[in-house]
Amino acid sequence: MRKTGFTLIEIIIALTIVFTILSVAYATYFATFSSVEQCRTKIDTAYQARTLLAKLSRQIRCIYRIPDNNLPVIEPKSDIRTRIIPNASYSFLEAPADKNNGYILSLVTTAAVFNDKLLPHGPFQVVYKYDPDLETLFYSQKKYLPITENRSDSLQQGFNLPLINDATDESWFPLAKNISRIDLYFYDDGKWLSHWSYNEKLQLPKAVKIELTLENINSNSTTFTTSVFVNCS
Repeated sequence: MRKTGFTLIEIIIALTIVFTILSVAYATYFATFSSVEQCRTKIDTAYQARTLLAKLSRQIRCIYRIPDNNLPVIEPKSDIRTRIIPNASYSFLEAPADKNNGYILSLVTTAAVFNDKLLPHGPFQVVYKYDPDLETLFYSQKKYLPITENRSDSLQQGFNLPLINDATDESWFPLAKNISRIDLYFYDDGKWLSHWSYNEKLQLPKAVKIELTLENINSNSTTFTTSVFVNCS
C-alpha cells in the first residue's frame, strides 16, 4: 500500500504560491497605505491653507478706515463737543517693501484674529510677522482707538492707544507653521504692487492677493492663492 503525504517538491511549490500571494497582498496594502497617507497629508495641508487664507481674507474685507473730515460732531448734553478723527500715528494698511524684521502686513480691522474676552469688540490693530527660519507666521492684536478730540471754548485734549509692541514683546503669538513662503500683492490702477502704505497713498487698494506656500512632512511644497476685494476702498 502507498503511504499518504507530500513530496518535497510539492511543499516547495505550495510555499512558493503562499509567499507570492502574501507578497502581492503586502505590496497592495503598502501602496494603499502610502496613497492614503499622501492624500491625508494633502488634505491636512489644504485645510490649513484654507483656514489661514479665510482668516486673512476676512480681516482684509473688514478693514476699518475712518472717513477723513466727514464725521459729524457729536453733541452731548454737556458743553463739550466730541469729534472722532483718524489716528495719524498708525496706518490703516501698511505692507512694507523691505520686510524689515519680518513685518509683512499691519492693518486696522473689525475682524479679530481670535476672539478675546478682554477685547470682545473691534476695531483692532493687527500686525503680521513672518519668520522664514521657523517657517512660522506670527500675529499681534490690540484694540484700536482713534484719537478723540474734545473741544470747548478753552479745552482741547485727546488720547491715543500705543501701537503694537515690538517683536521682543510677549504679545506675539504663532498663527500658522510650515509656511515656506507668503507674499502679498495690492491692486491699484490696473497693476499689482508688492507693497502698500496708506500714509503715502492716503487710500486703500482695490484688492489684495495672497500667495501662500506650505511645506508638508514629506517636504513637498504646495502654493495656494486667493484674492480679496477691499470693501471700504
